[in-house]
Amino acid sequence: MADEQSFPALVAAQLLDEEGHFTDAFEEFIESASSVLVVDRLEMDEAFADPLVAAVVVAAVVDRLTDNYFAVALPGKNACTDAGSALLAEAGTLLGAQPFSDELQIIDNALAAPEEAAQRVRSRLRSPSARAGSTSPRATTCCPTPTPPPGRPRASPSP
Repeated sequence: MADEQSFPALVAAQLLDEEGHFTDAFEEFIESASSVLVVDRLEMDEAFADPLVAAVVVAAVVDRLTDNYFAVALPGKNACTDAGSALLAEAGTLLGAQPFSDELQIIDNALAAPEEAAQRVRSRLRSPSARAGSTSPRATTCCPTPTPPPGRPRASPSP
């Protein structure tokens, strides 16, 4: 890779061996994947720069560009270099990504959990009461969206 400091270079260093094959650690981490989609940049107008909105955008990208044989790599908590990567890290958390390292989290599309998480996120976005507790990514970087206060109904996936 030309830019050794880039997120795709970091992903390649952690997931691929010197011959370009998946590492044993990655093979053990995922159920079944023959390809990896690396989501490394996100730019949103400030009015839409919300972790919930970012999660819905990422879910749509993943749905359109992948199938069950893909893993999706997103920045982890220690790879946040700007507001976009912070939104991606929070979106990954909301979509059920699992930490592979401090810098990298993975969504394994072979599992049902990512689709279920995407449905929950879409449902939360449609529910104004659930969004009322959302935080601005400018105020909190790489942190999950807070849960609603006790007694406030949570959005559930649509059938």
